[in-house]
Amino acid sequence: MAKTAPENISVINRRNYATELRVRGYTYRKIADELHRAAAAGEKEYNIWAGYDERDAWRDVRAELDNTIKETRETTEDFIALELSRLDLVTKAVYDILNDEDASPKIRLAAMDRLLKSQERRAKLLGLDMPTTVKTIDWRSEIIALIVSGQITIEQVRKELPEYADEITSGFFKPGRDYATEVREIETGKWSIPDEGMAEEPLTRH
Repeated sequence: MAKTAPENISVINRRNYATELRVRGYTYRKIADELHRAAAAGEKEYNIWAGYDERDAWRDVRAELDNTIKETRETTEDFIALELSRLDLVTKAVYDILNDEDASPKIRLAAMDRLLKSQERRAKLLGLDMPTTVKTIDWRSEIIALIVSGQITIEQVRKELPEYADEITSGFFKPGRDYATEVREIETGKWSIPDEGMAEEPLTRH
């Protein structure tokens, strides 16, 4: 590892101390005075020159803050990139389960739940608002298809996805609805969530 030159160390010392003093409430003039005093007392090597004043103190504090902001931004970006990579692995594993025809309904429900949580985590990391349609429609259609086909029950949905169960089942299982048609729509991607504000279809058609 390359060694830091003594003059650079003294600059680092001066900027660190100037910023510490500023955080403690010192004015820039008082920061300059304190650095002159500390340097004269030999407390540390600050590389202070005779004309060092409040303007130089401001430059030192500004330089230190800019460096801190840059380091924080780089650290945050690295963290986000790492977390997104982990979420990619989770998403791949979930899709492997969902595409496995031999996976049990319980395992598929657990995979859906994990995918929803991963999507929410990804949105938070990226500073995005999760669209309501993602939570409500993305996996709701597949869950409804499983229920309608008899592979799972509403009770299983409530147990495995308690936070989404009411949202998934409300407004769907109502008398007079043509479930066979809705399953076909689900499979072809044409199904949409019924508008709760619309009146139910009559039980008989004229």
